Amino acid sequence: MRECTRRDFLRIAGVAAAGAALAGAGCGSRPAIQPPSSDRRSSPPSPKRRGRPPLVVARGGDAATITAAAIAALGGMKAFVKRGDDVIVKPNICVGYNGPEYAATTNPDVVGALVGLSLAAGAGRVRVMDSPFGSQADEAYKNSGIQAAVEKAGGRMEYMAPAKFRDYTIPAGLDLKQWPIYSDILSCDVLIDVPIAKDHGRTRLTLGPIPVGPPRGVRRAPS
Repeated sequence: MRECTRRDFLRIAGVAAAGAALAGAGCGSRPAIQPPSSDRRSSPPSPKRRGRPPLVVARGGDAATITAAAIAALGGMKAFVKRGDDVIVKPNICVGYNGPEYAATTNPDVVGALVGLSLAAGAGRVRVMDSPFGSQADEAYKNSGIQAAVEKAGGRMEYMAPAKFRDYTIPAGLDLKQWPIYSDILSCDVLIDVPIAKDHGRTRLTLGPIPVGPPRGVRRAPS
């Protein structure tokens, strides 16, 4: 039975903060990095993270440029991706009938930039994947513009095979006790979560689809 500890899960999801680090393009004329404002209620930084901000904001008119600026402010991609690492980039490619101008899917320039930065840092391979609804994956990958951006950057798109979704128990879960997780997500070296912030139905904000590992880890449910 494979067990993924909280530390392991946070390691493979180490670049997930980049998704929240990117403000929408068009907010300024050139990239600018701002640390988040703090107040007296903020907890002191962890010694292990001292010197690297937990969150940055990049503003500018070009999505790829502000992506690179945000990653640089977090310490550079080499702080997360080591030579030979198996990297998965998880954007939002939920629909196949429109492009990035509708802001329903992650900006392809952001995804392409993350792929390129990962490969430049020495990644052995970089795969990009999502599980679209209401359309075929190949249609969504193409129409979103993400497939072209990924392939241009040297990465590859991967279809998420249903057979690779396996039920895992969440021992410390309150309402959610068990959930199917794509097995490659737990076996890769680095997971980069790069969603798009938007409202969705009755939900005021949909943003980060990856869960935070529970204190006692995530275990494969017995078959």
